[in-house]
Amino acid sequence: MTNSTFKNLGKSKGVKRVFGAVMATALAMAGVTVVNSAESGGNSCEPEIVSVNPMGASTPIGSADGYTIFVKDDAIFANSEMEGTIAVGGTATFGDPRGFQSPQYPIMHSTGAGNDAYGVPIIDGEGNRVLLNEIAFSGNKVVQIQNRGSVRDAGAKLFNHDSPENYTFGPQFGGSGTTYFPEDGGNQSPQLESQVQAWADGAGADTFTPEKSAFTDYFPADEGATILAVYTDWATPEIQAGGEARIKLDGSKPSQISLSDFGGAEKFFVENYNEDSFLVVNITSADLSNGILKLPSIANQGNAAPANGQLSHVLWDLSGLTGDVTITTFNEPVRGAIYAPNAHVIFPAESDGGKEFEGQIISNKFTALHGGKEMHTNLFKGRFTTEKPCEETPEGGFSLKKVVEGVDEADLDGKSFTVTASWEGGSKELILDADGSVVAGPQDLPVGTVVSFTEGLALLLRVMSLVVWSLILSR
Repeated sequence: MTNSTFKNLGKSKGVKRVFGAVMATALAMAGVTVVNSAESGGNSCEPEIVSVNPMGASTPIGSADGYTIFVKDDAIFANSEMEGTIAVGGTATFGDPRGFQSPQYPIMHSTGAGNDAYGVPIIDGEGNRVLLNEIAFSGNKVVQIQNRGSVRDAGAKLFNHDSPENYTFGPQFGGSGTTYFPEDGGNQSPQLESQVQAWADGAGADTFTPEKSAFTDYFPADEGATILAVYTDWATPEIQAGGEARIKLDGSKPSQISLSDFGGAEKFFVENYNEDSFLVVNITSADLSNGILKLPSIANQGNAAPANGQLSHVLWDLSGLTGDVTITTFNEPVRGAIYAPNAHVIFPAESDGGKEFEGQIISNKFTALHGGKEMHTNLFKGRFTTEKPCEETPEGGFSLKKVVEGVDEADLDGKSFTVTASWEGGSKELILDADGSVVAGPQDLPVGTVVSFTEGLALLLRVMSLVVWSLILSR
């Protein structure tokens, strides 16, 4: 506040912000000059050690667990059932003339045939079984989200409620849940039925609506291909060849091999696996024959704990492939995580070698035609350990001096003025002598900070631009 005993200030000189010799800006402020201060080195920090999941694109932001089947574009589900979770960013079509012709397509946590020990993704604060941008049906397929297995309360979310045409929500036929079905339909009409979302006099319809406006709003960017491409500290596993190969991992870091390293083995075991020690199998276009990729199978079943942990520590890396990739095995189910962000993964009809699946998938498109074969969940648990670069925050500050004109120096003798500097999270009072002495303000403010200066009611300066502060605080 201006000293109340000093009656005649005379004419105050305009305030200046000085950016070295680069520029000066005059502002209407009562006789205070902001003097340049050099930028300091900023806050010191250490790189953060982080664990990253190459299958992380399937995990909603803020969720601990990802989807079993995560498809960026369109998908077809025409096998017998799904024990797991589904997320489709395009159109999910249930049923196909080439696939299983049952009138129902059950989706549940587990029936006991597959692994039950996994968590479900969290969408809008609740467990989610099915997240679809749009749904379509081939034939009279009734998609049933059932309350079976250890997690029973995970339901469905659907973004587009205008497709198919003339569909609406109503009470589940023969149950207390909610169904999405034709306006003039019945219990055998093609529909999405959720046994776990109670109709409750119509309230169930709202539970199908996601809070966010777009499918992609729920997920992080897919960095899996970059993670796999830039990592170089691979271990070399010990491989014991044979009809049932044994692969012994390093135990401390990831191992990478090619498909040919299996030596034609139809099945294999993985030893010494953990979160840091897992197997990545690099698949190239040379591994395909007429678009078909034939994989060896992990020897253990997906529900046979603890050895089923092998399935969660093997990743088939198809990140370099595009277009259609039909995946089969020699005899056993397809097991492990399949990362194919740019490819159309196809499980063919049983007559063409289609097998059961146990694992996790990220793909651009997906088609499941393998008839009476099921799909089970074994989420990938391997993590790459890396350093997250430390980003120092540049810091700097300011100094002030009081400039007064039109007043005798004798009248200013011993006079001082209080200026308050304020910024988000802090403030400081500075006492400025009338003789123009420079007074240092805080020198540890992050670049981009907006600072206001007040002297009585007349003084106001806002440092609003990151560009401007960069000029002020440049080294």
